Amino acid sequence: MLAHVRELIDAARQRVVQAFDAEITLLYWKIGCRVSTKLGCWHRFDDIKQITIEVVHRLITDFSKRWSERQLHYCVGWCFACATWDRTNR
Repeated sequence: MLAHVRELIDAARQRVVQAFDAEITLLYWKIGCRVSTKLGCWHRFDDIKQITIEVVHRLITDFSKRWSERQLHYCVGWCFACATWDRTNR
């Protein structure tokens, strides 16, 4: 009986991890697409830098210090990677 209960707990933990990973991936993609849409055609580096800094400061204030400029660029990268993958796998 104990072995079966352990298997149930382990299976539930695995499903939680999978759901979390899926949600984080979707979140990063949505954030990245929103930021890249806001930046348009990436007009000037200074504009991008300023918008990125403003967004990161607000995220840190509203959520936690885990957000950084690097994290935001990672999200934008997710958006481009997913868009590229979608176009090449049709």
